[in-house]
Amino acid sequence: MSASAISETAALPASVRRGLPVIAFLGCVILAAVIMAWRYVGFQSTDDAGYLEAGLGWFTHFPYVGDSHWTLRHPIALPIAAAMAVFGVREIAMSLPAMLYFFGTVAVNIFFASRFIGLRPAVAGTLLMTTFPGFVVLATYMNADLVELFYMTVAFWTFVDAVEHPDRRWPLVLCGVATALGFLTRETSAAFVLFAGLLFLFHPMMPRRNYFIIGAGFLAVIGAEWAYLTIMTGNPLYRLHIDKDHDTIDRAAELAWARGRGSLIDAEGNVSVNVWLDPFLNLLVTQKYGLLFWVGIPAAALLLRAHPAPPKRATVLRLMVLFATVWFAFVALNPKLYLVPRYLVVTASFFIMIAGWSLTEIWRGARRGLAAAVTAAILGASLLGLMVENTNPRFAERQLAELVASHPGETVYTDSNTERHASYFLRFKNVNGNQVSHAMPGPNALVFYNQEAMMRCARTFRCDEKLDVYLPKTDWRPIQTLEAPRSPLARLVEALSLQRVLPAEIARKITRPVAPIVVYRVPGPPAETR
Repeated sequence: MSASAISETAALPASVRRGLPVIAFLGCVILAAVIMAWRYVGFQSTDDAGYLEAGLGWFTHFPYVGDSHWTLRHPIALPIAAAMAVFGVREIAMSLPAMLYFFGTVAVNIFFASRFIGLRPAVAGTLLMTTFPGFVVLATYMNADLVELFYMTVAFWTFVDAVEHPDRRWPLVLCGVATALGFLTRETSAAFVLFAGLLFLFHPMMPRRNYFIIGAGFLAVIGAEWAYLTIMTGNPLYRLHIDKDHDTIDRAAELAWARGRGSLIDAEGNVSVNVWLDPFLNLLVTQKYGLLFWVGIPAAALLLRAHPAPPKRATVLRLMVLFATVWFAFVALNPKLYLVPRYLVVTASFFIMIAGWSLTEIWRGARRGLAAAVTAAILGASLLGLMVENTNPRFAERQLAELVASHPGETVYTDSNTERHASYFLRFKNVNGNQVSHAMPGPNALVFYNQEAMMRCARTFRCDEKLDVYLPKTDWRPIQTLEAPRSPLARLVEALSLQRVLPAEIARKITRPVAPIVVYRVPGPPAETR
């Protein structure tokens, strides 16, 4: 632990000092677990459908080779396969690895980062992290973002350790390994390579030969995966061929499509006004991060100006700001990436640690009223963000699975989008997926009309769904209407008539994030059961 970290707890007995990180870690985990239980999302049937497919592949067909951009993300697929080995093919097997990766990030911040910035700043920042929707809600479903965050957190702090102790070899190797695992999770981890490369060229901070040890650790992991895929497929460029064209992204077209609809909200659900301004809006105007950057950026400026003692802490601060900035620039200026707040979670994680660090300095500087007021504002905005979050984005698909399970032997008709995303929810309930069809319904058919799927598709220029196919006919008889539970915030907004002063799309996002579903019966003679 650094001298400053020791001094701030020196008055405590040695046994208590040794136990403080453990107590802090358990406190953060308990707080995060409570919020996760409240704002649990679970399986989303988007990217995580590919991760589930990969986990199933490793679980049932070892050795396995993925055939898509998502199924080749081994740092995600292998933990899912391990969870399936314990829990079976259940939704918890998809959520648990994400939660553990987040708890791993918490552990690295408290047990490792605290050695360089002090225990109090590390705990303050990590506690705040567990309250932000952009972290704690993200941890309730499988995604690449928090997996990448874990490996980037390990890579950064082992790099800092190597800077402070350049004669050590294990931090260098671990830094390279963590960077490689982050890169195998998602190629945006190349931002760390850029960060290290800039330092190597312009301000190495340690012998340049040490960077080659980091590179050796990186290449060892990348080389092992390359060798495995080459042996299994016979194609040394297998991953490259799959990754290079996995998606077509056009930020300008997305913005133009939103403007054409007269909307400030893009297809990803974010405020969008300009291709160049949108990256900053993803930081400053989103419920994911609340007031984080409104506080974190000034906090970084104040700390840099104050030159925190001892000098090594100032060096660590500058490295944190540099890495966070490089990551932001790498994502913001990369036209091959969607522009969504979760892609900036690494930048957010370091600014939240800086914010926590600054608040502890303000508190120790006898300005406790200011520190308490800023903390209360941050937590209040985070609470509001948590309440706004749509934690049931697959309400329709879950309801479809329930409907199919309650009508054994009968086919339920719905649009192809809903059918596709419901397939794994049917599997979780051990229901035959053949009971759902996107064919045109015949006489006496049971129709599940998901208006939200049509609206969601219409919000993107990539939509290839025939939006009018399942419009209810005048002779269809509605037999059931399904509405998602209303959030407390939605009820409050409606009670105060605040939707009248809010922009229409924002009001809808708060009060009715998911359109009601209507189940219809088509008139006709009784259908034959199977």
